[in-house]
Amino acid sequence: MNLFRFLSLILALTILPNSLIAAQPRALLIEKGYYIDVDNELAIDDVLTKEFKSFEGILSARGYTKKHIWIKLNVQPREIDEELFIKISPNNRNYITLYQQQSDELSKWITKRTGNSIAWNDRPTHTKDLGFTVQPTRPTIYYLKLETLGSASIDITVLNLKDARQEELVKSIWQMLYIVCLAVVISWAIHEYILHRERLKLLFAISHSFYIILALAITGLLAPIWPDKNFTADATFLLIPVTTFSIFFFHKELLKERGIPSWSSVLTLISVVIPALALFLMVLFEGQTGLQLNSFGVLF
Repeated sequence: MNLFRFLSLILALTILPNSLIAAQPRALLIEKGYYIDVDNELAIDDVLTKEFKSFEGILSARGYTKKHIWIKLNVQPREIDEELFIKISPNNRNYITLYQQQSDELSKWITKRTGNSIAWNDRPTHTKDLGFTVQPTRPTIYYLKLETLGSASIDITVLNLKDARQEELVKSIWQMLYIVCLAVVISWAIHEYILHRERLKLLFAISHSFYIILALAITGLLAPIWPDKNFTADATFLLIPVTTFSIFFFHKELLKERGIPSWSSVLTLISVVIPALALFLMVLFEGQTGLQLNSFGVLF
């Protein structure tokens, strides 16, 4: 079996179990809505009077934004006092605050905060996935406030706590299998470079090593390694343009060696320059602009 077939098989094995898990019913979440706080000034009591727009699945229309995004969730437990897990993905969200009304005094709110800018030990739930554990006795409204430098894309599901732990374990196993297999390929590339001094093999190993580190950060597997540190957010955002640059540079050199037309070389050069400029902007000036530019480079 050649390398391409091997990687294709691993990719298929990674996607299949995740697809089966995703196909499970999410009936616990009756309704979702969102509201954009343009001025970042609203408190929870102000939000109650706002009109929330309904959305299904993933909210992604806002791109990278500093605006606060409020999410309204209507949760229906299947049993009384059923422990539920509000799961939030992807994992690279800076700050997410849960607002829950006190059962004995509806004018007061219980708040919990999570996110990859918060050390793993300081999060309300010590899980790979970001989220909150709740135990409603009846249909209950919860509010989430999303504050993040990253994309406004967010996917929210509500699971029975036992089901959530099972899903996290199964996904973690397959994610680690994929990463281990990719690490084996990287080791092969390094071995080949040591034997034959082939530059492309070295570029492949470097670029895909950055990809593995980024994958560990985005999937939440990196945070428990340093449970008292909160550098995961900054590291993740810096890794995005670094990984983009290294992978695009590898493909540029690969295509150059294959003898692509001169006009195509200009396009590949631009694809390398854009993430490099994005990284420069993120380090010295403004992170949001750098991430937006990097996204443009990926789409380009």
